[in-house]
Amino acid sequence: MAVKARDGLDINGFLTVPVGKTGAKLPMVVLPHGGPFGVFGDGSYDIEPQLLAAAGHAVLQVNFRGSGNFGRAYRSTGARQWGGAMQDDLTDATRWAIDQGHADPARICIYGASYGGYAALMGAAKEPSPYKCGAGYVHGTGAAARLSSEHVRLVQATTSVAWTVCRAVQARALSSQNA
Repeated sequence: MAVKARDGLDINGFLTVPVGKTGAKLPMVVLPHGGPFGVFGDGSYDIEPQLLAAAGHAVLQVNFRGSGNFGRAYRSTGARQWGGAMQDDLTDATRWAIDQGHADPARICIYGASYGGYAALMGAAKEPSPYKCGAGYVHGTGAAARLSSEHVRLVQATTSVAWTVCRAVQARALSSQNA
């Protein structure tokens, strides 16, 4: 996928959908990568998007500003943009997926690890309208301390739900492999 950010910067990424579900309004998980600098999504096989797609979800992975592999100038556009323009890129790509009919706006979650965990928590706090849940793990940034107590309760609850869903999807995938 390719989209213009609200400030005109070109951003790209990958939309993984369940087999045969292209263009359907699907529940979607926005999965920001860790890092954030130097790390990037290249479209190679990754088990998380595949497990989520197998469970019927679209998965959006965005190479937001600061991501690697797009040159020094692109990487430097992410400097001092944690929670700022980097976050806007994720939201702009999410809105693109809604506008294109790929995502059901009532069923979108953002979740990730490391910087992706920070971005998930910040997304749920900064622009909660597109996200119905947000969960982050191994973020280590103290991001939860910057959120209101209401958002912390939301994140704690959705993290528990996310892990329950992940375990169920993994069990389903394993049982179909063994069948």
